[in-house]
Amino acid sequence: MVPPDLLRRHLLAIAKTRRGKSSLMLQFVHHLMLAGTMGQGGRVAGKTKRCLILVDPHSDLAVSALGLVPRERQGEVAYLDLGNNRRPFGINLLDVGLGWSRDQAVGNALRVFKREFDAFWGPRMEDAFRFALMALFEANEAICQVDPIAGRNLQHTILEVPDLLGIPRFRNYVLKRTSDSTIKHWFSSYFDPLELRHRQEIINPVQTKVHKYAGSKVARAIVGQPRSTIDFRELIAGDKIVIINLRSFEVIEDTAALIGGTLLNLAARAVSSQSTLPPDRRRSVTIAVDEFHTIPGADYEQVFGELAKYGANMILATQTLARLDRMTEGDRTRDLRAAVFSNLDGLFAFHTSAEDADYLAEELGGGLDKQDLLELGQYQCYARVTDVRTGERLPAFTIRLDAPPAGDDTLAAQLAEQSARSYGREVIDVELDLQAAAERVRGPLAEARESEAYPVSSKSDPDGTGRVSEARAVLGAHVPRRMQTYGEGKGRSRRAKNDASDRKHHEGVSPESSDAPE
Repeated sequence: MVPPDLLRRHLLAIAKTRRGKSSLMLQFVHHLMLAGTMGQGGRVAGKTKRCLILVDPHSDLAVSALGLVPRERQGEVAYLDLGNNRRPFGINLLDVGLGWSRDQAVGNALRVFKREFDAFWGPRMEDAFRFALMALFEANEAICQVDPIAGRNLQHTILEVPDLLGIPRFRNYVLKRTSDSTIKHWFSSYFDPLELRHRQEIINPVQTKVHKYAGSKVARAIVGQPRSTIDFRELIAGDKIVIINLRSFEVIEDTAALIGGTLLNLAARAVSSQSTLPPDRRRSVTIAVDEFHTIPGADYEQVFGELAKYGANMILATQTLARLDRMTEGDRTRDLRAAVFSNLDGLFAFHTSAEDADYLAEELGGGLDKQDLLELGQYQCYARVTDVRTGERLPAFTIRLDAPPAGDDTLAAQLAEQSARSYGREVIDVELDLQAAAERVRGPLAEARESEAYPVSSKSDPDGTGRVSEARAVLGAHVPRRMQTYGEGKGRSRRAKNDASDRKHHEGVSPESSDAPE
């Protein structure tokens, strides 16, 4: 077994395909999941459980890990599967219900986009992006002030940024719901007076970035949901086991990389928010990413360089160091190899290319040369780690991996279904949300409708307790049957009916209707 404290440090495994790095990752992940549980495995793994976030681009590691979750922690699993197109999870970067302030939420969204599109980023584009996001967030605040419960199901998302910038009537519709005069002044005194071609020069770079999400059905179903179904701050605070299956061979690698980077950056922002807490109240989290070179948009440098003091560490695996260098070719300010190796506490080198072996032999020290690494067999590696008690770098040593533990496929399927019920929504409801958002953009075409207020609905009390149950709050399932809004119609009614069916299925209660005046 691995010393528990070592798994709380930054680690890196490098190997050609099928040489053992994913097996090593599975051993590490299993060890982390056992921490804080009863039994011999738990005692060896350590007394304190922590949040674990595992990201697997290719599925096998994620499914195996899901089948190894200890009995005591099976109720603490969030399995986010991009391949589940029946009940996709949702992330609204502008969801006011997540507890971020406007500036925090906008900063989070911009950081996600900037890291993903680092090589194609400029100050004018960022300026327009920022003010569009601020306007939409303040409009969401106005919606939720009218009805804090049902309003979250009607919020704007990042997918509406291009429409805000490109459609004047929709822009006016949103700006009437903003309270910050600086936002209105930016549009009225700077953006609107620009000639169309100059406006388009600013809008086009923003559109191309947002359209990368909008152009993928998988990504659109996730970031286009008005109400987030996951909150990384809650997941970290609750010491959850978060397993993210990107299924890059099924959903297209670009989409997997895009959503993977978004999720990792949101997790990093959630960790950084702990800076306001006293050290003894900060929750620890391990972020493990297999084949991390396939997710270039993630801000690995921030976690490696800044977030360790707030409780985060990373365990990474890659096939070759050349992939790290290619990740930085488009951005000359980024040196990922240096950022990783300067902060490592554990290096595990399997059979690699001759070029990598030459570099790694020097990192491992102890008189090793590249031939030693090139002659390693399957499931063999050289390792060099730091003594976590003294900070001393220990001499390199060899490891032969045991066979990885076998996961329970039945358990994995059960936990996947359980998590989809908790963190996903029926795809028909998601599609109706997207349709309603599109109709809202098209809606304010008549002058008379521009003065129409956001919908007002009575606060519902489906449980007779004066509040909505936590399950409904997480699922985003509570929607009044009738709401007057742009895009109102059969789609919205059907979504409410489906969401009500979800509630009945999970909680055994009947949904309560809520009428809204026009």
